[in-house]
Amino acid sequence: MINRIVLGTTSSKYKKANNLNGNIRDHLNEFELNHIAYLENANITLIHIGYDYHQRKSELIKLSHAYLIRHMAQVA
Repeated sequence: MINRIVLGTTSSKYKKANNLNGNIRDHLNEFELNHIAYLENANITLIHIGYDYHQRKSELIKLSHAYLIRHMAQVA
């Protein structure tokens, strides 16, 4: 779910579209890896709170958008 949020597609489809082999993370840049790590940590918290899959997915998408906005503000 997290890779799909960050990459816009599943890991397998991303690897196929970009002709990549092996672990997807070996081919991602620092920003993408940090974005994934941020969402993974948030996901752990949401699991502990008791959110189900659909609740977590919705919250992670919101958090991802906020993360991207913060990054864009820092770059600008």
